Amino acid sequence: MRVRSVVLISIHLFWFLRSHSQVDPHFSQFYSFPVSMNPGMTGAMEEDLRFTAVHRSQWGSMMVPYSTQGVSVEWKSRSDWQFGICFLNQEAGTGGYRYLNGYASIAYRGVRWGTNQLVVGLSAGQISRRFDPLKFQFGDQWSPITGYDPNVQTGDQLVRTSASTFDVGVGLFYWDGAADKRVRPFAGASLMHLGRPQDPFISSSVEQRMPYRMLGQAGFQWTLSDRFSLIPHLLYMRQGTAAEKMLAIAGTYSVGEDMRLMPSLAYRMGDAVVPGFGIGWRNWSFATSYDVSVGMLGRVGPGGRSTEISLRYAPRIASKAGFLPCPRF
Repeated sequence: MRVRSVVLISIHLFWFLRSHSQVDPHFSQFYSFPVSMNPGMTGAMEEDLRFTAVHRSQWGSMMVPYSTQGVSVEWKSRSDWQFGICFLNQEAGTGGYRYLNGYASIAYRGVRWGTNQLVVGLSAGQISRRFDPLKFQFGDQWSPITGYDPNVQTGDQLVRTSASTFDVGVGLFYWDGAADKRVRPFAGASLMHLGRPQDPFISSSVEQRMPYRMLGQAGFQWTLSDRFSLIPHLLYMRQGTAAEKMLAIAGTYSVGEDMRLMPSLAYRMGDAVVPGFGIGWRNWSFATSYDVSVGMLGRVGPGGRSTEISLRYAPRIASKAGFLPCPRF
């Protein structure tokens, strides 16, 4: 059964990736690594400085795991400008594939009316990808009877094994910063890969370019008491023909002055249920989540679970004058 599951998953993933446009690495805890999702969220925090690290591992019980790591730092200037640096790395399966991003972002927070705040952000950086073709197992090298045959010549011709390209993205992020309101909304949108970087790995008469990645998000913070608040939110992301829709709710419960408990539950439509839990202690926050597959991949590969952990450090330096605290983070 294990061999059959691996074969089915491999075939399904192969045809899924061929029939869908490339999708960037992303996290279930998208709120824990905001800079990579939306440049407009750069520096959207009550503190003046924030360090973030996140790690995701998936399909570890079925094959060499797909692992993704991200680190970022954000800070505010004395004026209305905010800055960020973000690195994202993915190592995928047995093919020796590595996807490395490095971005710098800048955001302007000077647009305000009443208690409302709008941040406009821009990111620019480099996308680097490489792989080892000797480790690849293509779909046309698999037989439903005998399995994988390395002696079969694949029809997929890859003209290069490494590539690096410049990339640019833009984003907006809005929130109501009124501290005395029980319900404070927030919303954001971003568009990445504005230059449509060319994909040099596929040999074709038609030029292959990375599709735009469009993202929209919205939610609100609902303060139920001095200690407890709920944050329902939703995310929609589309890149080429691939789309992700996610509904989530997170809670924050203060235990004394220094400690916070942060349970969460999310549903990625047609794919996974994601329970999670976090704990905050003074300037530190730690969270973990676990993807339980409910779609087709979950049925053919019951071992295909994903785990994710994140760590944040944000010194509580006095916020710059004129900045309205964001209700989300």
